[in-house]
Amino acid sequence: MLPRAPRATYGFGNDRPATTVPTLWKPQEAWVCRYVARDVASKGSNGAWYEWMRQDAPRRLGAEELAAFSTAIEQLEPPTGETACTDDLGPRYLVSYAYENDLTGVVIDDYGCNGVRLTDDPFTTVPGDPSQPGTVVGVLSGPTTLLSELNAG
Repeated sequence: MLPRAPRATYGFGNDRPATTVPTLWKPQEAWVCRYVARDVASKGSNGAWYEWMRQDAPRRLGAEELAAFSTAIEQLEPPTGETACTDDLGPRYLVSYAYENDLTGVVIDDYGCNGVRLTDDPFTTVPGDPSQPGTVVGVLSGPTTLLSELNAG
């Protein structure tokens, strides 16, 4: 399960646009996991509140996928202008990557505006609220081919 985000964000994590470009380390190895939403709102509450449950076992990225992912994270940037977004709730993907024993997570929404959120600890830090050097708070935009290059979406 991804770390549970505050109720105010409906479980998605920080939803404010990022204001700066991240400076991330080049991944040495990485794994991808697919997550699906489960509504955990209590009866009588106003609206949904989601937690994200891992659907499949982690899959290690091959050399070509790792190279494509490395290039893609260099293209992450704050969202600009108007964005066309779908009105659906699909899966999310977490790519956890290591650089010299340091773990960073990249959470990619495969729905809506296809936002990307960073986490400096995929087990405890809510997506979009990292604090380690090089990461940024908020939602980022990435290349439209990010998931297809990972053979994930």
